[in-house]
Amino acid sequence: MNIMPFKKIKQPKTNCSTCGFELWEPIVGSTHADLGLYNDDRFPGRCILTLKEHWESLEAVPMDTMLGFMRDIQIAMQAIRCATGAARVNVSILGNREPHLHAHLIPRFPDNEQFPDCSPWNDLRPKGKLGRDEVEAVKAKILECILRVETRKSVIEARKKTSSPEPAALMNRDLVISNDLMSS
Repeated sequence: MNIMPFKKIKQPKTNCSTCGFELWEPIVGSTHADLGLYNDDRFPGRCILTLKEHWESLEAVPMDTMLGFMRDIQIAMQAIRCATGAARVNVSILGNREPHLHAHLIPRFPDNEQFPDCSPWNDLRPKGKLGRDEVEAVKAKILECILRVETRKSVIEARKKTSSPEPAALMNRDLVISNDLMSS
């Protein structure tokens, strides 16, 4: 499957013509989705990845769009960890409030959270916003990391096409590259 890499969104995304859903702080877009920062100072780097087309449920999304969306979630998770130093990134696709299909990508920092094993929605800390300078810095760092992840994924895909090692060897090579990204 040939999926275009993420591209920087120059203008804020227009509302979905069906439901009006839009990103708060657009960062980048891909073939199928757009990524934006959700300004929450409890979880710096929290993002929302939204499908470009209006879909209300996962089971209705065409398979090629779904595969692209899942790939974008994976790339965005790696970039958020790289940009923020988070221990992990929670992913949630709910659809209870907004009808437009989107994923919440929430970086988690167990050392700074009172209840790190609970859902982010159960976090008791007061929700505040990052300052404008912090927002722009986090967006820039996530974009930088996405471009690095995209480049590495392209190299991996090219290697897979030119050779056919055992599946376990491919997985291990991908993990090594992913771990290199997290430590840089």
